[in-house]
Amino acid sequence: MNKFSQFLFILLALALASIISLFTYRSLSTKPNIDQSATENITQNIVVAAADIARGSIIENQHLRMTKYLQDSIPPGSFSKLDQVVGRIVKQSILASEPILESRLVSADITKGGLAALVTKKKRAMSVKVDEVIGVSGYLNAGHRVDVLVSIQRKGEKEGYISKTVLENIKVLSAGGGIEEEKDKEKKKVINVITLEVTPEEGEKLALAVTKGKIQLALRSYVDSDDALTKGMTVDELLKSYHADEQMFVETKPVILNTQEVTQTPSPPVTRKKKSVIIAVMNGAQVAYIEGGK
Repeated sequence: MNKFSQFLFILLALALASIISLFTYRSLSTKPNIDQSATENITQNIVVAAADIARGSIIENQHLRMTKYLQDSIPPGSFSKLDQVVGRIVKQSILASEPILESRLVSADITKGGLAALVTKKKRAMSVKVDEVIGVSGYLNAGHRVDVLVSIQRKGEKEGYISKTVLENIKVLSAGGGIEEEKDKEKKKVINVITLEVTPEEGEKLALAVTKGKIQLALRSYVDSDDALTKGMTVDELLKSYHADEQMFVETKPVILNTQEVTQTPSPPVTRKKKSVIIAVMNGAQVAYIEGGK
Protein backbone atom coordinates (compact mmCIF):
# COMPACT_ATOMS: atom_id res chain seq x y z
CA MET A 1 0.00 0.00 0.00
CA ASN A 2 1.48 3.32 -1.08
CA LYS A 3 1.41 6.55 0.85
CA PHE A 4 -1.57 7.90 -1.10
CA SER A 5 -3.75 4.93 -0.16
CA GLN A 6 -2.83 5.30 3.52
CA PHE A 7 -3.71 8.98 3.51
CA LEU A 8 -7.08 8.28 1.83
CA PHE A 9 -7.93 5.60 4.43
CA ILE A 10 -7.19 7.97 7.34
CA LEU A 11 -9.29 10.71 5.75
CA LEU A 12 -12.31 8.41 5.34
CA ALA A 13 -11.99 7.21 8.93
CA LEU A 14 -11.97 10.78 10.25
CA ALA A 15 -15.02 11.66 8.17
CA LEU A 16 -16.94 8.63 9.41
CA ALA A 17 -16.04 9.39 13.03
CA SER A 18 -17.25 13.00 12.63
CA ILE A 19 -20.59 11.87 11.22
CA ILE A 20 -21.14 9.39 14.05
CA SER A 21 -20.24 12.02 16.70
CA LEU A 22 -22.61 14.59 15.19
CA PHE A 23 -25.50 12.10 15.10
CA THR A 24 -24.89 11.06 18.73
CA TYR A 25 -24.77 14.69 19.93
CA ARG A 26 -28.09 15.56 18.27
CA SER A 27 -29.77 12.50 19.71
CA LEU A 28 -28.68 13.25 23.25
CA SER A 29 -29.53 16.98 23.12
CA THR A 30 -33.08 16.62 21.75
CA LYS A 31 -34.36 13.69 23.80
CA PRO A 32 -34.53 15.43 27.25
CA ASN A 33 -36.51 18.35 25.79
CA ILE A 34 -39.15 15.99 24.47
CA ASP A 35 -39.46 14.21 27.82
CA GLN A 36 -39.63 17.49 29.79
CA SER A 37 -42.34 18.92 27.53
CA ALA A 38 -44.39 15.77 27.86
CA THR A 39 -44.12 15.89 31.67
CA GLU A 40 -45.16 19.54 31.89
CA ASN A 41 -48.37 18.94 29.93
CA ILE A 42 -49.70 16.18 32.24
CA THR A 43 -52.95 17.39 33.89
CA GLN A 44 -55.69 15.83 36.01
CA ASN A 45 -59.33 16.71 36.64
CA ILE A 46 -60.30 17.61 40.21
CA VAL A 47 -63.55 18.75 41.83
CA VAL A 48 -63.98 22.48 42.51
CA ALA A 49 -66.86 24.67 43.71
CA ALA A 50 -69.11 25.99 40.94
CA ALA A 51 -70.40 28.73 43.30
CA ASP A 52 -69.92 29.86 46.89
CA ILE A 53 -70.88 27.12 49.35
CA ALA A 54 -71.90 28.30 52.83
CA ARG A 55 -70.73 26.70 56.04
CA GLY A 56 -73.07 23.92 57.21
CA SER A 57 -74.51 23.28 53.72
CA ILE A 58 -74.97 19.82 52.23
CA ILE A 59 -73.14 19.64 48.90
CA GLU A 60 -75.25 18.90 45.82
CA ASN A 61 -74.39 18.39 42.15
CA GLN A 62 -75.14 22.01 41.21
CA HIS A 63 -72.50 23.14 43.70
CA LEU A 64 -69.69 21.36 41.83
CA ARG A 65 -67.78 21.23 38.57
CA MET A 66 -64.63 19.59 37.24
CA THR A 67 -61.52 21.49 36.21
CA LYS A 68 -57.99 20.59 35.06
CA TYR A 69 -55.02 21.09 37.35
CA LEU A 70 -51.36 20.45 36.58
CA GLN A 71 -50.34 17.25 38.27
CA ASP A 72 -47.62 18.97 40.28
CA SER A 73 -50.09 21.66 41.48
CA ILE A 74 -52.92 19.46 42.76
CA PRO A 75 -53.50 20.28 46.48
CA PRO A 76 -53.53 17.36 48.93
CA GLY A 77 -56.97 16.18 50.03
CA SER A 78 -58.68 17.01 46.70
CA PHE A 79 -61.21 14.78 44.91
CA SER A 80 -61.18 13.42 41.36
CA LYS A 81 -64.88 12.39 41.14
CA LEU A 82 -68.12 14.28 41.87
CA ASP A 83 -69.78 11.36 43.66
CA GLN A 84 -66.98 11.45 46.26
CA VAL A 85 -68.22 14.88 47.41
CA VAL A 86 -71.99 14.94 46.84
CA GLY A 87 -73.86 14.63 50.15
CA ARG A 88 -70.94 15.81 52.29
CA ILE A 89 -71.37 18.70 54.76
CA VAL A 90 -69.25 21.83 54.53
CA LYS A 91 -67.32 22.63 57.73
CA GLN A 92 -65.67 25.82 56.39
CA SER A 93 -67.09 28.11 53.73
CA ILE A 94 -65.79 27.44 50.20
CA LEU A 95 -65.58 30.12 47.52
CA ALA A 96 -66.32 29.61 43.83
CA SER A 97 -63.53 27.89 41.85
CA GLU A 98 -61.81 26.71 45.04
CA PRO A 99 -60.88 23.01 45.17
CA ILE A 100 -63.04 20.86 47.42
CA LEU A 101 -60.70 19.55 50.11
CA GLU A 102 -61.24 16.93 52.78
CA SER A 103 -60.15 19.41 55.47
CA ARG A 104 -63.11 21.69 54.56
CA LEU A 105 -65.71 18.94 55.05
CA VAL A 106 -67.34 17.25 58.03
CA SER A 107 -66.57 13.59 58.62
CA ALA A 108 -68.13 11.36 55.96
CA ASP A 109 -70.16 9.38 58.53
CA ILE A 110 -72.24 12.50 59.31
CA THR A 111 -74.94 12.82 56.67
CA LYS A 112 -77.22 15.51 58.12
CA GLY A 113 -76.35 19.17 58.11
CA GLY A 114 -77.18 21.95 60.53
CA LEU A 115 -75.46 23.21 63.63
CA ALA A 116 -74.95 19.74 65.10
CA ALA A 117 -72.61 18.88 62.23
CA LEU A 118 -70.34 21.78 63.12
CA VAL A 119 -69.84 20.96 66.80
CA THR A 120 -66.47 19.43 67.57
CA LYS A 121 -66.39 16.00 69.17
CA LYS A 122 -66.68 16.08 73.00
CA LYS A 123 -67.98 19.65 72.94
CA ARG A 124 -71.42 21.22 73.12
CA ALA A 125 -73.25 24.09 71.46
CA MET A 126 -74.79 26.52 73.95
CA SER A 127 -76.73 29.67 73.09
CA VAL A 128 -77.04 32.86 75.12
CA LYS A 129 -79.30 35.83 74.47
CA VAL A 130 -77.39 39.09 74.29
CA ASP A 131 -78.04 42.71 73.40
CA GLU A 132 -76.01 44.93 71.07
CA VAL A 133 -73.59 45.92 73.83
CA ILE A 134 -72.98 42.43 75.17
CA GLY A 135 -72.70 41.10 71.62
CA VAL A 136 -69.84 43.56 70.84
CA SER A 137 -72.21 45.89 68.94
CA GLY A 138 -73.22 43.22 66.45
CA TYR A 139 -69.71 42.53 65.16
CA LEU A 140 -69.65 38.89 66.24
CA ASN A 141 -69.72 36.30 63.45
CA ALA A 142 -69.29 32.56 63.19
CA GLY A 143 -65.67 31.55 63.64
CA HIS A 144 -64.78 34.41 65.99
CA ARG A 145 -63.27 33.76 69.42
CA VAL A 146 -64.52 35.49 72.57
CA ASP A 147 -63.95 35.71 76.32
CA VAL A 148 -66.94 35.60 78.68
CA LEU A 149 -66.95 38.02 81.65
CA VAL A 150 -69.53 37.94 84.44
CA SER A 151 -70.48 40.68 86.91
CA ILE A 152 -71.95 39.04 89.98
CA GLN A 153 -72.72 39.84 93.64
CA ARG A 154 -70.63 38.11 96.24
CA LYS A 155 -72.43 35.93 98.74
CA GLY A 156 -73.36 37.74 101.97
CA GLU A 157 -72.19 41.15 100.76
CA LYS A 158 -74.90 43.64 99.86
CA GLU A 159 -72.59 45.82 97.80
CA GLY A 160 -69.88 43.23 97.22
CA TYR A 161 -69.93 43.00 93.44
CA ILE A 162 -67.09 41.51 91.41
CA SER A 163 -66.38 41.26 87.69
CA LYS A 164 -64.38 38.23 86.52
CA THR A 165 -63.36 36.52 83.27
CA VAL A 166 -64.75 32.98 83.57
CA LEU A 167 -64.28 31.61 80.03
CA GLU A 168 -61.54 32.35 77.51
CA ASN A 169 -60.95 31.67 73.80
CA ILE A 170 -64.46 30.30 73.18
CA LYS A 171 -65.44 29.66 69.56
CA VAL A 172 -68.58 31.32 68.16
CA LEU A 173 -70.61 28.79 66.15
CA SER A 174 -73.31 31.18 64.98
CA ALA A 175 -74.67 34.66 65.58
CA GLY A 176 -78.30 35.34 64.77
CA GLY A 177 -80.80 38.11 65.39
CA GLY A 178 -84.50 38.49 66.02
CA ILE A 179 -87.24 40.78 67.38
CA GLU A 180 -88.68 40.39 70.86
CA GLU A 181 -91.87 42.04 72.08
CA GLU A 182 -91.79 43.72 75.48
CA LYS A 183 -94.69 43.91 77.92
CA ASP A 184 -95.87 46.94 76.07
CA LYS A 185 -96.82 45.27 72.76
CA GLU A 186 -96.22 48.46 70.86
CA LYS A 187 -92.55 48.38 71.81
CA LYS A 188 -90.14 45.90 70.29
CA LYS A 189 -86.43 45.45 70.66
CA VAL A 190 -83.80 43.67 68.59
CA ILE A 191 -82.15 40.72 70.31
CA ASN A 192 -79.23 38.54 69.29
CA VAL A 193 -78.54 34.92 70.07
CA ILE A 194 -74.91 33.89 70.18
CA THR A 195 -74.15 30.16 70.06
CA LEU A 196 -70.84 29.18 71.63
CA GLU A 197 -68.90 25.92 71.46
CA VAL A 198 -68.01 24.82 74.99
CA THR A 199 -66.95 21.77 76.91
CA PRO A 200 -69.44 20.35 79.45
CA GLU A 201 -67.61 22.08 82.31
CA GLU A 202 -67.51 25.39 80.43
CA GLY A 203 -71.23 25.01 79.76
CA GLU A 204 -71.91 24.73 83.50
CA LYS A 205 -69.93 27.92 84.14
CA LEU A 206 -71.79 29.75 81.40
CA ALA A 207 -75.20 28.62 82.66
CA LEU A 208 -74.43 29.81 86.20
CA ALA A 209 -73.03 33.12 84.94
CA VAL A 210 -76.16 33.83 82.91
CA THR A 211 -78.48 32.82 85.78
CA LYS A 212 -76.80 34.60 88.70
CA GLY A 213 -75.04 37.53 87.07
CA LYS A 214 -74.72 39.63 83.96
CA ILE A 215 -72.38 38.48 81.20
CA GLN A 216 -70.30 40.45 78.73
CA LEU A 217 -68.52 39.11 75.66
CA ALA A 218 -65.04 40.33 74.69
CA LEU A 219 -63.89 39.74 71.11
CA ARG A 220 -60.39 38.25 70.73
CA SER A 221 -57.87 38.67 67.93
CA TYR A 222 -57.43 35.80 65.47
CA VAL A 223 -53.75 35.55 66.45
CA ASP A 224 -54.31 35.63 70.24
CA SER A 225 -54.89 32.23 71.81
CA ASP A 226 -53.13 32.71 75.16
CA ASP A 227 -55.11 32.58 78.41
CA ALA A 228 -54.87 35.56 80.77
CA LEU A 229 -55.10 34.71 84.47
CA THR A 230 -56.88 37.43 86.46
CA LYS A 231 -58.06 37.77 90.07
CA GLY A 232 -61.21 39.73 89.22
CA MET A 233 -62.18 43.33 89.83
CA THR A 234 -64.12 44.51 92.90
CA VAL A 235 -65.82 47.86 93.46
CA ASP A 236 -63.11 49.05 95.86
CA GLU A 237 -60.33 48.12 93.45
CA LEU A 238 -62.23 49.73 90.60
CA LEU A 239 -62.44 53.03 92.44
CA LYS A 240 -58.71 52.91 93.10
CA SER A 241 -57.99 53.00 89.37
CA TYR A 242 -55.76 55.94 88.40
CA HIS A 243 -55.50 56.75 92.13
CA ALA A 244 -53.13 59.61 92.87
CA ASP A 245 -50.72 59.78 95.82
CA GLU A 246 -52.44 61.01 98.98
CA GLN A 247 -49.61 63.42 99.71
CA MET A 248 -50.71 65.44 96.70
CA PHE A 249 -53.93 66.30 98.54
CA VAL A 250 -52.46 67.31 101.99
CA GLU A 251 -53.92 70.71 102.91
CA THR A 252 -51.37 73.35 103.90
CA LYS A 253 -52.50 76.34 105.98
CA PRO A 254 -51.71 79.64 104.31
CA VAL A 255 -49.39 82.01 106.15
CA ILE A 256 -51.28 85.21 107.02
CA LEU A 257 -49.09 88.25 107.27
CA ASN A 258 -50.00 90.89 109.92
CA THR A 259 -50.40 94.09 107.99
CA GLN A 260 -51.18 96.22 111.05
CA GLU A 261 -48.67 98.98 111.84
CA VAL A 262 -46.49 98.25 114.82
CA THR A 263 -45.91 101.26 117.13
CA GLN A 264 -42.60 101.20 118.84
CA THR A 265 -41.91 103.29 121.97
CA PRO A 266 -38.61 105.11 121.77
CA SER A 267 -36.02 103.72 124.11
CA PRO A 268 -34.64 106.16 126.74
CA PRO A 269 -31.30 107.76 125.99
CA VAL A 270 -28.27 106.02 127.37
CA THR A 271 -26.40 108.14 129.89
CA ARG A 272 -22.76 107.47 130.13
CA LYS A 273 -20.82 108.12 133.33
CA LYS A 274 -17.86 110.40 133.09
CA LYS A 275 -14.59 108.80 133.94
CA SER A 276 -12.75 110.39 136.91
CA VAL A 277 -9.04 111.36 136.65
CA ILE A 278 -6.68 111.81 139.62
CA ILE A 279 -3.95 114.36 139.12
CA ALA A 280 -0.89 114.43 141.37
CA VAL A 281 0.58 117.93 142.04
CA MET A 282 4.11 118.04 143.50
CA ASN A 283 5.36 121.11 145.27
CA GLY A 284 8.82 120.41 146.45
CA ALA A 285 8.57 117.60 148.91
CA GLN A 286 4.83 117.89 149.17
CA VAL A 287 2.47 115.96 146.87
CA ALA A 288 -1.18 116.88 146.50
CA TYR A 289 -3.81 114.72 144.68
CA ILE A 290 -6.67 116.41 142.80
CA GLU A 291 -9.64 114.44 141.29
CA GLY A 292 -11.00 115.81 138.04
CA GLY A 293 -13.52 114.68 135.31
CA LYS A 294 -12.81 113.95 131.64
